[in-house]
Amino acid sequence: FFWAEDGKYIYHSECHVYEYSLSRDFCEVEKTYYRNGMLEKKYTNTLFSNKCIEEYDEEGYLIKRTLDESPVKDKLIDGMDFVTFFEEEGWYNRATGESVFSFSPLTRGELCCAVFEHFVFGVGEDSLKMSVYIWGVETNVPEKVLDKYGKVGENGIKYLGEFQEGTPEVTYLFDIPTGKYEVSCVYVLEEE
Repeated sequence: FFWAEDGKYIYHSECHVYEYSLSRDFCEVEKTYYRNGMLEKKYTNTLFSNKCIEEYDEEGYLIKRTLDESPVKDKLIDGMDFVTFFEEEGWYNRATGESVFSFSPLTRGELCCAVFEHFVFGVGEDSLKMSVYIWGVETNVPEKVLDKYGKVGENGIKYLGEFQEGTPEVTYLFDIPTGKYEVSCVYVLEEE
């Protein structure tokens, strides 16, 4: 792993190169190569918009380009920067590498991977509701989230949703036309 001069976080394996950009979209680029070193395929994903696949021949010429539009892309709330919104909610900090998905600070590229891995976006059948499901919380629900949406139990401890033992799984449900949202939480017990 290394941090490149152009601001991308890059991982190399035998035939793959993964590039992570910490732009507003949390862009992920995966490249595979022919044995002669020429680019074979390039996959580009962003957290909220589209997926593009480019295929090249062994001389490096583009032979096929596929663009898959995400069902979420055109249904996002106008002008809302979701990456910054969830950072302000306290789920991660791009400057420090702190995240509720890890006990120790993450590098910028690792932080980007954590966002891809732990945030799942979906749109309802009526296209008026968008859900953001957050799983894999290791440290705890962020204090900011507990302060805004939580309750205080009889024991004085703040909790979100119906307080239980287990790992929290949090859902934000957005009303797309208005931008208003609700936050809920369930706690999942791990089987031994």
